[in-house]
Amino acid sequence: MTRTSFAIVAVVSCFIASGASARVIFVDSVAVAPGQGTRQWPFATLASAANSSAMGDVIYVADSGTPYTDSIVLKKGQILVGSAFGLDALRTEFKFDTGVDLPARQGASPVIHGTVSTSGDNVIAGCTIVAERMPGINGSGVFGTLTVRDVYFKTSLGGFALFLQDQHGKVTITGGAVDATQQGGGLGFSGGEGEITVDHCSISGDFMTALRVSSRRLGPITFRRGTKFRVADAGDDAIVLRDLERSAPIVFEDVVTVHGRRRGFVASNVGSVKLGGSSTLSTTNGAALDVRDSGVELSFESVSASGVAPGTLDEGIVVDRVHGHVTITGVDGKGGTGGAILHARANGMRIAQTANVRIAGITLTDSGVNTPARGVRCAGTFDVNSTAVCRAALYLRHLTDSTFENIVVDGGGAMGLNANNLRDVSFSGLDVHRAGDETFESGVLLQELGGTITFSASSFSDNAGSEVLVEQRFNAGRLVLDRCTLSAPQRPEVAKQLLSVQVSGGAKLDVAVRNSDLRDSIGSAIEASSTESSSLALSVADSTLQHFGHGIITGSATQSSHLAVAIHGSQFAAPAVRERAWIEIAGKDKASVCADVSSNRFTAPEGTAVRLGAAPGSQFVVTGTVSSDNKAIAAAMTAANGGAPVVTEGVISANLTCP
Repeated sequence: MTRTSFAIVAVVSCFIASGASARVIFVDSVAVAPGQGTRQWPFATLASAANSSAMGDVIYVADSGTPYTDSIVLKKGQILVGSAFGLDALRTEFKFDTGVDLPARQGASPVIHGTVSTSGDNVIAGCTIVAERMPGINGSGVFGTLTVRDVYFKTSLGGFALFLQDQHGKVTITGGAVDATQQGGGLGFSGGEGEITVDHCSISGDFMTALRVSSRRLGPITFRRGTKFRVADAGDDAIVLRDLERSAPIVFEDVVTVHGRRRGFVASNVGSVKLGGSSTLSTTNGAALDVRDSGVELSFESVSASGVAPGTLDEGIVVDRVHGHVTITGVDGKGGTGGAILHARANGMRIAQTANVRIAGITLTDSGVNTPARGVRCAGTFDVNSTAVCRAALYLRHLTDSTFENIVVDGGGAMGLNANNLRDVSFSGLDVHRAGDETFESGVLLQELGGTITFSASSFSDNAGSEVLVEQRFNAGRLVLDRCTLSAPQRPEVAKQLLSVQVSGGAKLDVAVRNSDLRDSIGSAIEASSTESSSLALSVADSTLQHFGHGIITGSATQSSHLAVAIHGSQFAAPAVRERAWIEIAGKDKASVCADVSSNRFTAPEGTAVRLGAAPGSQFVVTGTVSSDNKAIAAAMTAANGGAPVVTEGVISANLTCP
């Protein structure tokens, strides 16, 4: 009988340390049973080799075209090497010579249909392992190293390529690949400690789960460049990381691409995980990105999730109690290139108790559905319970130092943006339209702002409630609307105001509207109110406000609050409504009001353009003039606004600046 040529690989072990040569046991699937394990009379099965081997032996597996259909448990220090690896590589890479000179056979990779179990200080090389319903390589409670070289895994029906539980020792996987079909498994690591490195091992195909790592205390896991995850489909959560100490970080150096039918990338209670580059996630009926209670440095080019009947999608993206950085870049930040969230029942995107988020180019369509909640409504004053729990296409809570660029919210059964306790967050190119299906569901709800919140070049149109509703009770903050459009051409009768600002308690808020366009509503453009001991400053500059049915800007201060209104360089156009002033500012109780309304243009003013009213007990100051006579003040303001009629009621005083 013609014998197959053999190759041998070894690893540094107790045998090498003592200078002894390892015994080589040969296996050939077409050998005549029972065999003796020698080169001339090899064993026919892996089980026979295992029964006749000792610690530190080398088990050589030949490729004769017939697969091996049994499993093997390697003893401590043993090596399992297929004919595709070769003795030359053993000498050059492991510095060990068995005395047998057998080069690698090109393409001669023995196929093992079974499980190779480890016991510590093992090497597995040069094989193809078929893992169907069971792991290809398995280890449990093992102490010692594991080296896997040029092993090609073909997995199916939930069988993992490699699954190690409570592995104590270094693991190195180099070369080879994981190719999954029929929802095969990828790599799994549960518990244990020690460094794990996966280098130039492609992981691709139709998975159940491509990677699962949990409950590790010590030792990094690194997927080096050349180790790409290409998940064409995943029947379960594709990549799952859970309960990992900071001393057990995970690093993905190469691209991760996931298409799945559950969640895409999941990290929960993870100390440190890093992923960069042009990675993409796309899922149906499961969050594409779900990261909670973790320290991360994550960057994706695009993230998408959709709800597809008969299944459902609850949330498309979840980032909750995360520190570090989360980035979705899109392609140069352009709209529509960062992904899409479709038909999410709860929130399209939920980000809470987190900082340093950068998201660009995502479209959220038909996402956010509010179900009745006892004692809670999803917009309105603080006289009812908090609206912070209410769902939205984009839900943000306790978020700091973050940016959102070119985000589109299209439709949905809830608010477009529900933002609570933001600090120093900016939105650029945000487009929220046709969100909500009830009049209490605003396009944008902002509560308890801190630092500076900026919306630039953004558009809010045809939403069910106010286009933008701001409620502030406790915090001190600043809101800037720069080059924004607020309009309701398709739903002009729905909202009472396009922009509603309500400040109460001890809050302080500065709202600046500049270079913006507010138009097309049967209601008014802006309503600003302060009450209790709060303080509100509203400025409107270089803006256009036109086509309203019930006045344009209303400001009111009650109790002991303070309101300052400054309107400059803006153009007003609206149908003539004689019984309602276009700008109306009033103070009541012990409130104090300061108004600076000058250098504006009123198109065809008929009736009253500006009305200033001071109830007994309140203090009302008009800036820009020194006269304290109401008629003189009204005349001066009328002249400053191109002849638009101004009416003063109550006791009004004048000053050059606000007190």
